[in-house]
Amino acid sequence: LLVFGGGGIYVALNYPHHTGGTPQAAKATDDAVLYGIRRGVEFLKAHQEADGHFVAGGLAPKAAFTALAVEAIVGSHDGYRVQEQPFLAKAVQALLAERKKNGGIYSDIPGMSFGVYSTSLAVVALKQADDPGSQAAIAEAAQYLKRCQRPGSKDDPLAGGVGYQEGASPDLNNQMNMLE
Repeated sequence: LLVFGGGGIYVALNYPHHTGGTPQAAKATDDAVLYGIRRGVEFLKAHQEADGHFVAGGLAPKAAFTALAVEAIVGSHDGYRVQEQPFLAKAVQALLAERKKNGGIYSDIPGMSFGVYSTSLAVVALKQADDPGSQAAIAEAAQYLKRCQRPGSKDDPLAGGVGYQEGASPDLNNQMNMLE
């Protein structure tokens, strides 16, 4: 199932460990693309975890995947807003619950870190969700991302770049996410 929104296409898979049931019927329309988007949103709603995340499993970067789902939902053409949709407010609260003392918004996964990746996606999702209670988290996360940039001189082509985590080699995917 593809979910379009927020400048991208996100794939949602129905893994057996997901909670939820059968998605509600999507609001009918003659526009096949819009109908597909609505079906994708209904799928995500039906498979939202009890804690508000849109993914289950210990090795998944929950904050990142939840941020992608929130971005897709609020970027859809039906105008979903946190103030009007309890399931969306729950997802925003799940993202905010992932806040770290360093300002990052990411899931703790033993042996892996997606701090920059998850935080970048969370900032975009929280900004687009337009939840007034998220402003402090967004500001702290932006400071975290700035601290994660690679230091260097103007002669260093990687200076200012970011990787998946603090101190990692910069890559264009994470740089793009951070700049967004």
